[in-house]
Amino acid sequence: MQVLVKPHVRCDSTGRVGLTDHWLDQLQAGVQREIQQIEQAREAYVRAAQPDKALFEGVGEEAVRLGKLLNQTFAAALNRPQADSPMTLFEQAQAVYGGGHEIESGDDSRLDYARRQAEDFLAQFRTEVQTEIVRGAMGALYADEGQGGRPKSDTLLWLAGQRRSDGGRADGIGNMTARIVAV
Repeated sequence: MQVLVKPHVRCDSTGRVGLTDHWLDQLQAGVQREIQQIEQAREAYVRAAQPDKALFEGVGEEAVRLGKLLNQTFAAALNRPQADSPMTLFEQAQAVYGGGHEIESGDDSRLDYARRQAEDFLAQFRTEVQTEIVRGAMGALYADEGQGGRPKSDTLLWLAGQRRSDGGRADGIGNMTARIVAV
């Protein structure tokens, strides 16, 4: 047996209160639908922005293995705990997912540290081998799906180089990626 207490509020025989068709329920349902539409649109943009799979054809197993190692080196350096200069959650999200802003507070920022680690990893190899490793990293990254079925962050692939004294940037991994994609 249910007793009507107020419009849109019902009490069942145990005394539990439940809302039915309340305007807040309608609002929440509308917001959830909007979120789903935005997520679907985002997923479509992510898929459309990924490089053509033909770009990765012919990449050798060794290049893919080294590319995965490059991705892991960057991720480990980026996620390295730094007690002396912790990043806020917002800065961490920007570092991982981008956001159009660089996260720099001097040369000891996490992103700068991770960039240096990735560049040091690549510096062990000749230039043409570096290009193949970055192609391997791209292939491994875009083929591997992260949480929720979305590709993991490709921040590594688009990193600018070290800051120069004139305020500009040296060529970085991002320049190499742009040359690879432009071919």
